[in-house]
Amino acid sequence: MGLQSDTNAGLTQLGTAHEGVQANTEGLETTAALSAVLFSWQERLKAVRDEAGSLEPSLRQVAKDHGEMETTLRSHFAAVAPSSPQDKGGR
Repeated sequence: MGLQSDTNAGLTQLGTAHEGVQANTEGLETTAALSAVLFSWQERLKAVRDEAGSLEPSLRQVAKDHGEMETTLRSHFAAVAPSSPQDKGGR
């Protein structure tokens, strides 16, 4: 959810930053270019937001599975690892 929220915030900030630009720069060639760049970035941010949303369930499951596997492996290694003198309180 973090990347989606951050991307939405970025879209809002981008829109706010460009408010009034077109009205205040009417007739300038750079206005059309700036509008094209704005549209391009909005589309990119929307794609990132949507991709993050579609990947989130899978990434959460992978993290859960990894954590469970690590716990399982740790207990298996502990069961077969030879004890060291340090484990027995010695040197």
